Amino acid sequence: MGIKIQIIDSKDTDHSGLTDFFIQSGYQVALSNSGKKALKYVKKEKPDLVFIALDLPELSGVEVLKKIKKSGEDIILFPMVSSVEQGVEAMKLGAEHYFIKPYNLEEVKIVLDKYLGNKYYKEKIEYLRLQHLNKLEKSELVAVSKGMKEIYQHAMKIDENVNSPILIIGEVGMGKELLAKIIHIRSHRFMFPFIAINCKDRSTKSLDTHLFCVQKGTDGYRGEIEEAYMLEGGTFFLYNVEHLAKGDQLKLLKFLKSKKSGKGEKKDSSTIGKHIIVATSANLKMLVDKGKFNKELYQKISKHSLHIPL
Repeated sequence: MGIKIQIIDSKDTDHSGLTDFFIQSGYQVALSNSGKKALKYVKKEKPDLVFIALDLPELSGVEVLKKIKKSGEDIILFPMVSSVEQGVEAMKLGAEHYFIKPYNLEEVKIVLDKYLGNKYYKEKIEYLRLQHLNKLEKSELVAVSKGMKEIYQHAMKIDENVNSPILIIGEVGMGKELLAKIIHIRSHRFMFPFIAINCKDRSTKSLDTHLFCVQKGTDGYRGEIEEAYMLEGGTFFLYNVEHLAKGDQLKLLKFLKSKKSGKGEKKDSSTIGKHIIVATSANLKMLVDKGKFNKELYQKISKHSLHIPL
């Protein structure tokens, strides 16, 4: 299915140059001369781009623009206006760009390339995301319990833009890392790395450099710190978190606090942008009561939690 473009204009404006360009580029073009007809076409055909003249009879171009935005359809809107002021007002309502009549065809081509490129990129990302999810389902969700499938469905509903830490609780071998991968793949971080760190047998050096970006001494770990910055934007899965030493628990708490505030010790701190998912097979609340796990850290990581049933 090719790109669908709709032009909405009631006046006898000559759009032949524009429509010829669209057709030569392999796009499907539809012309509508009223707002009501245009909305019917939008509902039925779901075009990719809509060019809207604001001075429409009966239903104004502004109202058409509002209704299209309210529909929630992923449609790129380009109002055709008579002044900059009109264009600015249209963009406040959700238009991506505006063209002042008589529009310049070269400008239209440049803007079109930009937005269609972005749309293609988003569609490609979504395709890859679905491919990864299908692969996970086939390879690791073949023989799981009903309870696990329910948890899987719950994980699929987690806000894809969530930045708060997530705690996964379950016995050993119950699929905690699988859930973490699902959350990562569904998130806006999908194209960034997924890094799993075993808190039980990891080295302090690895956690310091890859997550906290701490450089110790004059020799430091410069190469690893540079690598850590390359992991910016990714998801860090810390499993067996109950085995974190008290000093590392405090580091993780400090990391999460600075991440929330958007402030690190340095202006370019790599604490910003990494998502943390932690997992445990232990009763962290009991460990808190015994003084073996930091209470504030527990409160921080347990606000969003998933419990895997036996």
